[in-house]
Amino acid sequence: MRIAILGDLHYSARLLTRYPAHRAARDRAFDALVRRFFAVEADWYVSIGDLVNEGRAADYDGIYRLIRRYAPASS
Repeated sequence: MRIAILGDLHYSARLLTRYPAHRAARDRAFDALVRRFFAVEADWYVSIGDLVNEGRAADYDGIYRLIRRYAPASS
């Protein structure tokens, strides 16, 4: 059995910046990280530590949108 583990992701939907480039960089970085995490062949994918930064609904919406995009379909 293979287990892929990701720790302390700290995704945040809220950035205190007025620069759209900062948001775009966040989006590219988290997209690449989640895509690469699920590219690892594993039986279980586990997140330990903090999945989101502040626990806001928008944080969970953002990270789960990426998870749904890249996570393998369940059997």
